[in-house]
Amino acid sequence: MNNEDTKKPEKKRLYFSERDEELSDGFWLKHHAKIEKLESDFYDAYNYAFDLTPTEEIEKLYLALAQLNRLKEFCYKTSKGGKVYFIDMWEQMHNSQSLCFSQEEVIINRIEKIREDEILKEKILNIIRVTGTYIQKDLYREFPDFERERLQRLVNYLEIKGLLTKIKKGNSYQLFLVENDTEHS
Repeated sequence: MNNEDTKKPEKKRLYFSERDEELSDGFWLKHHAKIEKLESDFYDAYNYAFDLTPTEEIEKLYLALAQLNRLKEFCYKTSKGGKVYFIDMWEQMHNSQSLCFSQEEVIINRIEKIREDEILKEKILNIIRVTGTYIQKDLYREFPDFERERLQRLVNYLEIKGLLTKIKKGNSYQLFLVENDTEHS
């Protein structure tokens, strides 16, 4: 959703002492082969979780989450350096939009978004089913908590899957159901 009320408060970043950093480095040097294997298992699951059906994507993301938890368990139970390593590499990530987030949060948010998109696609189809046709720009008023781009992407997805057609009408599109819309993707 694109609602200001749903934004999570910014997590505080932990800063480690020089000694903690040394422990983390020592942990990595001692266990790098095992770490690389566990990280590779995670990346294999996570990187192939896209461009699939929503159900397959969710399954792959849960597999990635399980692999991430295996890595976390290994790091946390091995030593303090392992815990520092995992926190630094996987629980305190940052980018231009957030100063502190975890890979686990990224995966869980992605799963929630996929599920939300599935519900939203069904709602869009139901609106068209009930009305017989619908103007695409009216979807923006119907679903004000969602970004226009997201709604446009979902309408395009439904068109590509052959569930609806779009006909240009003024500065928008008129949406129609395709007759055989019994199989949803």
